[in-house]
Amino acid sequence: MFGFASDETKEFYPLAAQIANELMRQYMRILPENTAILYPDAKSQVTVDYDNNNHIDVIVIAASHKEDVKYEDLYEIVKNQIIVPALQNVVLKDGTTAESLFDEDTNILVNTTGKFVIHGPFGDAGVNGRKLAVDSYGGYARIGGGNSHGKDVSKTDTTLAFYTRYLAKNLVAAGIASKLEIQLATAIGVAEPVSVAIDTFGTGIIPDAEIAAKLLETQDMTLDNIIEQLNLYETERISTNTQFTFGVPAGETEDGVLKYHHTWERLDKVDEFKQIFNL
Repeated sequence: MFGFASDETKEFYPLAAQIANELMRQYMRILPENTAILYPDAKSQVTVDYDNNNHIDVIVIAASHKEDVKYEDLYEIVKNQIIVPALQNVVLKDGTTAESLFDEDTNILVNTTGKFVIHGPFGDAGVNGRKLAVDSYGGYARIGGGNSHGKDVSKTDTTLAFYTRYLAKNLVAAGIASKLEIQLATAIGVAEPVSVAIDTFGTGIIPDAEIAAKLLETQDMTLDNIIEQLNLYETERISTNTQFTFGVPAGETEDGVLKYHHTWERLDKVDEFKQIFNL
């Protein structure tokens, strides 16, 4: 399995994927007030020009809607009630928001195939929304192909998806690298990982192999410990269906019902990693 983090955003999550995810969160926030126009089926895609100061080049939104909705009315809702607030919610590493990367040159594409009135299970068979790339890093980083939703946490492809993200996020937050990918491989019946690899894409403060060696030396990577460390048996994971798996603040839910919430997004190993790496 692979885990990834970068310092592009406050949540140490890839910029384009963070914006795309936030667009969908904002869509669901405004949906209750717009049920006369919108249906709860939508998609987003964001193109960021990393060679041009992270300028947002294209925002694509597909929004399901009632039959008689005028395109102009739909476009106004998408731009002013979804796109702009969503960009204001994405905080960059310098403290500004993604709105600063959006201007009149940004191409906004809404429902490019025309009307979107056949939606949800009427238009697609099976369960909508479960795409591995969306559930991980939006195609920006490698994934291991495991299912982080439909399996018990005793299955390593689920647990290691959470744990590798947890390690990567804390390592980047500690200043070990500005971009980091960690790969762990296990074998059934073998307690420790059979492979640990680090790729900092040239941003690490020490060689990648040394980072991997220090993790092996200092971290208990057995499955039982990972489950206990992240409270995975006690963590209610239904929130990953509506708030995405990664790039979501850790902590309790707003109503305080859940004891644990996205525990793999916690930054509680930053001080430990700073000490391990003499920072």
